[in-house]
Amino acid sequence: MIKIEDFKNSDLEINWKVINIGCLGSEKFFKELSYDDIVEFLIANFDEKNKEMIKVLSFSKNEYNEMGEEIKAIALKENSNSDIATMKWELVYVVKNMPSKNSDYMEGILKFYDIWAKFDFPEDSPFVIEGFNNISPENYYTLKNYILIHDTHTKWINERKKFIKNNN
Repeated sequence: MIKIEDFKNSDLEINWKVINIGCLGSEKFFKELSYDDIVEFLIANFDEKNKEMIKVLSFSKNEYNEMGEEIKAIALKENSNSDIATMKWELVYVVKNMPSKNSDYMEGILKFYDIWAKFDFPEDSPFVIEGFNNISPENYYTLKNYILIHDTHTKWINERKKFIKNNN
């Protein structure tokens, strides 16, 4: 489960659209944020003049869907970019699930595959699937290729963070 802390650890700004995606606003990240995580974030950023924030805080755990609908309404009014909010979620998901460079290379390659399968292998993904780009299975499932895949992902993460910060 992704937590708001994961966004902070990646130095990404959190707004209502980001909260909405992790609440009810996305198929891929549906209910990824826990009730407690959302409430902790709201309390940490509490503004007693913000009636919308007070309303969201008034919902109980059993009213998560109702709270999510209120968050969605607030997010729709917010002047921020939905595509950038989605990119933040994708980035945090990749960072949180990326295997370490010293992981078993076979498990690591499969882990990268699973990460990008969640997103249906978008064109801007740094992951290359076996058989594409003339990579044979003998050359694909190697430590050398795993290190290349890992390094490519590290570069993608840094470039994506920079893009998000410049377009936030």
